[in-house]
Amino acid sequence: VGAMQFGAETFRSDIVASIVFIIVASLRLFIVIVVIIIIIFFFFTITITIIEATYKKSASHIKQSTDKIDQRTTDSIMRFSTALAAMLACASVGVSDGFHVQRCVHPLATTKPSSASASASPPKSTVRRELRSKSFNQKCKGAIAKMAQSSSSEVSLKSSQLKAVYRMLAFNEDAGAYENEFSLPPAGSSHNQWKILIYDAACRSIISPLLSVSQLRRRGVTLHLLLNSEREPIPDVPAVYFCKPTKENLAIIAQDCAKGLYGRSHLNFVTKLERNLMEEFARLVVQSGSLEG
Repeated sequence: VGAMQFGAETFRSDIVASIVFIIVASLRLFIVIVVIIIIIFFFFTITITIIEATYKKSASHIKQSTDKIDQRTTDSIMRFSTALAAMLACASVGVSDGFHVQRCVHPLATTKPSSASASASPPKSTVRRELRSKSFNQKCKGAIAKMAQSSSSEVSLKSSQLKAVYRMLAFNEDAGAYENEFSLPPAGSSHNQWKILIYDAACRSIISPLLSVSQLRRRGVTLHLLLNSEREPIPDVPAVYFCKPTKENLAIIAQDCAKGLYGRSHLNFVTKLERNLMEEFARLVVQSGSLEG
């Protein structure tokens, strides 16, 4: 009996020792796995940081290189355009003058006279070539000056068109004080009223390259509509018409007046209004009864 009790106690103690060993081994394995995961996460974070820094640095270098290439390309295009304009101007003068361009752009070099004939006068052909070269160079300069003058005239033409449009949007009053965007009164004020711009297709092609939608908005234009489109009545807002003085356009404007679509109508035509059309338009407006007393 004593031997059996001793064997049972020994068996129980072995089982407890085995369980303790398994628990300790499991804890050790768990700690090792956690440490490995922490190390992997740490190295992964460092790798991601290095990759991001390298990418940002490469992107910065690429952007700087692209900017330099764009700047050099722009400079090259500007130099090429200037040279091409000068060559075209010189070529047009050379062809009209009736002699080869290369001879005038690069005059033929004359041979150096010897000591025996140093005091002799140059040949007539050499003098003729030099005179032609000087004349051609002067004509080239004149042609380039004309090109610059034409470009300045284009700028002055656009400036004149803008002034006319500003005056039209100011109800044909003196808009000289409002040409500058900084001195322009706020839209909706007494000096810059809200308005509707109505134009035909031809006048839309005039307005579009001159003023953007935001610029029209600053000039008080809330809507810009085509003349031959369906338009809702807005009786409290004045309308600025800008169109060709054709019979069809005048008939549409007379119909708008008869319907009372807008508070006031300010008419602006891109060309001269012929007398017969003006009389016909006046008759239509009188018949509509839309004239103010």
